[in-house]
Amino acid sequence: MNPYLGLAIILTAIAISWWAAGGFRNPPGGDPR
Repeated sequence: MNPYLGLAIILTAIAISWWAAGGFRNPPGGDPR
């Protein structure tokens, strides 16, 4: 497996879990919308 693909999957899983936990109220871009 491409190690970068594995890293991308891990980062995506973290981002999805964080977003599902309420992170959508303050997205990573810093836009408070």
